[in-house]
Amino acid sequence: MKTWKQGFIGLLVIFALLLAFTTCKDEPDPTHTHTWEWVVTTPASYDTDGIETETCSCGATNGTRTIARIPFTSNTALSEWLSSQSPNSADDPYIVKLKTNDISGIREILNGAADKYVYLDLSESTIEEIPDRIFNGTESPYGTDTLTGITLPNSVTSIGERAFFRCSSLTSVTIPNSVTSIGNSTFVGCTSLTSINIPNNVTSIGNSTFNTCSSLTSIIIPNSVTSIGDYAFFICASLTSITIPNNVTSIGEGAFYNCTSLTSVTFNGTITVDNFEAGSTYPTFPGDLRDKYLTIGGGIGTYTTTAPVNNDSVWTKQ
Repeated sequence: MKTWKQGFIGLLVIFALLLAFTTCKDEPDPTHTHTWEWVVTTPASYDTDGIETETCSCGATNGTRTIARIPFTSNTALSEWLSSQSPNSADDPYIVKLKTNDISGIREILNGAADKYVYLDLSESTIEEIPDRIFNGTESPYGTDTLTGITLPNSVTSIGERAFFRCSSLTSVTIPNSVTSIGNSTFVGCTSLTSINIPNNVTSIGNSTFNTCSSLTSIIIPNSVTSIGDYAFFICASLTSITIPNNVTSIGEGAFYNCTSLTSVTFNGTITVDNFEAGSTYPTFPGDLRDKYLTIGGGIGTYTTTAPVNNDSVWTKQ
């Protein structure tokens, strides 16, 4: 009998211990006060975000959050790290942060690791301008072929001429609203660029800004823009539609020349086309020139209004 009682008591003790162990974790004891703290479960690295978990002293958890990856604070540190990485592809780039006030020499660093594709996050940097030709050189290789994307910081107010000229792998560009000026020929030859949002403070799209961006399918032009420069969208062969802000009053020579996929233009203003002459390659839009060709001789076609009747804001290729 004594042995039976001892065994029963032992089972009760084990049950009590199990209950005490699981009460907080599965069905919290109402008398227990959780003490939460964030515990790093996966440390952040230069190319990977970390994870930290809100954890109770009893072992319970209450969700996770991301720890931002560690930024490089110098071009030298980025260069040393990049040289130690394995080759990758444009579809799986290294996403790296660079926290600096000087990006001079960045093209040489990226071109020096020609088999390492990089998405460059500058969101924590303090640079105020993207200099002319920063990713473009005057001799081969002319562009930075391994740059797949870039995020600019809110401190940037201007992007220089030919800054991204011939960056053939560039697919994504995040431009903050702080940018008020974008130079000529900025994205010429960015043949992988598919879409881009222009900041709300930009007043003009410069000459040849998106010239030969053959993969560009759409673009959002803000209402702040009043002019579109010469050859701005020259040979953007994948561009299918575009909305021209009502504030645009001038479109330059050949701005949409050979945009052979363009089938819809939305506009509800009046545009003066520079030096328009019959037989030229200057673009025309609804308004004063509504019955002309979009680009005479450019093979794009005649544009006419569509339903509803008398709505001149939408013009579609015949």
